[in-house]
Amino acid sequence: DITALKILLESKEPELNEMTDEQLEQEKIRLLKILREIEKQFDYAEESKSKVFFMRYDVRIPDGMYLDDNKTFRDFQANFMKNLSRQGLKPQYIAVREQSKEKHQHYHVALFLDGQKTQSIHNHIQTAERLWNSTLGLPARENGYGLIDDES
Repeated sequence: DITALKILLESKEPELNEMTDEQLEQEKIRLLKILREIEKQFDYAEESKSKVFFMRYDVRIPDGMYLDDNKTFRDFQANFMKNLSRQGLKPQYIAVREQSKEKHQHYHVALFLDGQKTQSIHNHIQTAERLWNSTLGLPARENGYGLIDDES
């Protein structure tokens, strides 16, 4: 936990320099909670699947749109998980919402799937893009809007 926490804190160094000691301690607690949940999900994935396929992606909110809560994201994610479950992929995920001063509102998602039944991220990203656009009420576009990003 400590090594992973140190790496996370180093990656957030500019933001951390502006925090008070109390805010810094709260951030450490928040990050440790996230790391423990990732570890819990990973352990369960290893126990419940003979082969684990891991992917991560970001879910972006379009420019000019702001979401006050996580309901829209939860609705999308539930729909996406239902889609993956119907394929027998046994999905598990952990998501973290991020909104810093210089970045646009978005979510980071880690997804664990049955690696015996899938080994490519491509179709899953396309499905996620289609479902997210639909959840946001955006009209269909051949190449989507680029709101699902697997390269961050």
